[in-house]
Amino acid sequence: VYVLGHSYPYVYATVPVGGGPFDICSGSGHMYVSCAQSGEVVSIRTSDNTIESWAAAGEMPLGICITPDGQRLYVCCYGSGEVWCLDASTLEVIEVIPVGDGPWDICAHPSGEYLYLTCRLDGTVQVLRTSDNTITATVDVAEPTGIVSSVTGDCVYVCSYSADEVVKVRTADNSIEASIDVGTRPYNIAVTPNGMLAYVTCHFTERVYIIDLSIDTAVSYLEAGTRPNGVSLTSSGEYLYVSSSSSNTVHVLSLIHI
Repeated sequence: VYVLGHSYPYVYATVPVGGGPFDICSGSGHMYVSCAQSGEVVSIRTSDNTIESWAAAGEMPLGICITPDGQRLYVCCYGSGEVWCLDASTLEVIEVIPVGDGPWDICAHPSGEYLYLTCRLDGTVQVLRTSDNTITATVDVAEPTGIVSSVTGDCVYVCSYSADEVVKVRTADNSIEASIDVGTRPYNIAVTPNGMLAYVTCHFTERVYIIDLSIDTAVSYLEAGTRPNGVSLTSSGEYLYVSSSSSNTVHVLSLIHI
């Protein structure tokens, strides 16, 4: 895991973790990393970038998120069709939850009451109620990959990889409100802290598309390396980080100059 800044020397620290690190989330002074090849989750203390603990977490853990209260981690286990619920402080397993085929990514509603996860192989977005870890609804979306909640929680945005669009799902009734055309093979998505824009990595178009969320339309795009996949924003919304898998680079983009 690389610790990056937005100015030179950019890479501030490196932290060895398990095999195939795939996704990362933060909370309570820690970063949590899913390691797909070694089948574990690693907890990194952000104060000194050291590993505090690690634990087994199912077969091929991919997407990971932490509840807004910082108490629980939820990990998508792609290989076994499960979501593992872990105690964030100890990484002890609280519950293993059967879900759809090929769970890929997961995000939390701002209230923490629900989680939304993409099941890439069976073409669904599933709604998980955190009070009892029960799946309460399923929404059909073609080959869903990345997913993110809006700032207000009134909807979630889902990358539909094979349909080349971002699907907007209204959380009040879990219905599809809009389908937004983007580039070829959208992979991941991030929403600005002010809730006005979304940035979508499109794997084969090799661009990051910018969606105006007030009109649910892609209005522009950025060049961001070869095969862009991961995307993340700083908490201020000033900088965008885009990982490019085929060029082994991370692009750091200053949004205040765009």
